[in-house]
Amino acid sequence: IFANSFKAYPSHGCSPITNPKDVQGKIALLYRGECMFAKKVLNAEIAGAIGAIVIDNKKDSRLTIFEI
Repeated sequence: IFANSFKAYPSHGCSPITNPKDVQGKIALLYRGECMFAKKVLNAEIAGAIGAIVIDNKKDSRLTIFEI
């Protein structure tokens, strides 16, 4: 996949994106936390982004799918 990306503001993506001209037609870069992924992606879509990548910006955090 080849596409341009740009950091969305606010970077958590939990409220409307304030720089829609920067993310329009690009992949919005967002940080994790503060709200559900669906809300982040919806705000990026409303701003005109063609996709979103949510970056794990927490030190030593790991996604655990299965715990044994």
